[in-house]
Amino acid sequence: MTIFFIFFVEFLFGYNINIGGQISIGEIIIFIWFLTKYKEIHQSKFFQVLSKMYFFLIMAQVLSECFVSNGLNNSIRGILVSIFSLLHLTFLCFYIQKSYKCIPYILIAKGISIFIFAEIDDLNIQNMIGGEESGFVKMQLAPMIGFLLTTLSIYLKKQMNSILFLAAGMLMIVMGARSGGMFLAVTGVLGYFMTAEKKLPQQTLLAYSIIILCTIYALYVLYVNEVLSGNITSGNNHQIRSLSNPYNPFELLVRGRSEFFVGITAFFDKFLFGHGAWAMDTTRKYWTLLVKLHGEVYSGQGTPWMPVHSVILGWGVYNGILAFIAGMRIFIMFCKMAIKALKTSAHSPYIYCLAYSFLNFLWNGLFSPPSHFRLTLPVYMVIIYFCYNQMKRYKRTKKYKR
Repeated sequence: MTIFFIFFVEFLFGYNINIGGQISIGEIIIFIWFLTKYKEIHQSKFFQVLSKMYFFLIMAQVLSECFVSNGLNNSIRGILVSIFSLLHLTFLCFYIQKSYKCIPYILIAKGISIFIFAEIDDLNIQNMIGGEESGFVKMQLAPMIGFLLTTLSIYLKKQMNSILFLAAGMLMIVMGARSGGMFLAVTGVLGYFMTAEKKLPQQTLLAYSIIILCTIYALYVLYVNEVLSGNITSGNNHQIRSLSNPYNPFELLVRGRSEFFVGITAFFDKFLFGHGAWAMDTTRKYWTLLVKLHGEVYSGQGTPWMPVHSVILGWGVYNGILAFIAGMRIFIMFCKMAIKALKTSAHSPYIYCLAYSFLNFLWNGLFSPPSHFRLTLPVYMVIIYFCYNQMKRYKRTKKYKR
């Protein structure tokens, strides 16, 4: 019954309603759940640590909004992102501490939710295969496949996991989901080496790393050639064709994730208190800079809101340096957990799950909209937290459980 409840709640994170701002049915259920379970939740040492870190973040946001508010509704929406991130993460940690068996159901629910609640009324399967539905492939198909493969990876052997992740990753890249496909492919490679029976000497590991990086770049060059020749026609490949040097992956990163670099400028423009949640780009300074990074001239189009496309920079752009520091403390804590777990989890059946979650946690933290802090990041964070705790138990018992 508990597992069904967890599945049901996580699934309903995909169904949104508007009450002055978007909120999911899953979040409403978690809020009610939190009120009924608070006494039991408060006994958790991890919740006590988390709540203090989130409290610092929320207080920094409240302080900022007192000085630079863009209206009460926007201020509340910005603060609620952090509150519901804490509630979502608390909900998942609470049940994983009781039973690790709920992890596959969380992953499956997330994958199915992404697909079921996708807007696919006009989706053409032939166009999708041909690369003309890259929006759906990037936003729905690649994440759904990622969650389902991480679930399967708990039960399959490492060779099969690596093959599946690599094959799915290459397919997603060809279909237009470059970052989503890259996460899958890198997870396959990383998982294979992390589960090696014998620890590789540092020199051998360095040699392998160089070979892998060279192979990845060679595949990137092959991919670019196929795009330029017209053999791959996914919808976002105009970015590659518009680059001065398409064989420079860093130039592609700047072009494809230009909002991140615009966000750095916006952060330093109002370093102390930020621009306020859901700030308006009244002067169009940031939209002009964004379009310039695309190699184009600004024509006055675009939304009136500031182009913020990063959870991490969003803290600073919206609410200034204190919020940025508070958010980074949370982010760095989970990064440290993930790295420690990866170093010592070679025999864990969750190693592919951990690798995929950590890669997505990093990428979404850097390059996804602030709303991901309450929607997807808690799922990756709880996987990291679980694997970190499992690693500590393994050191005592020398035994992993599926």
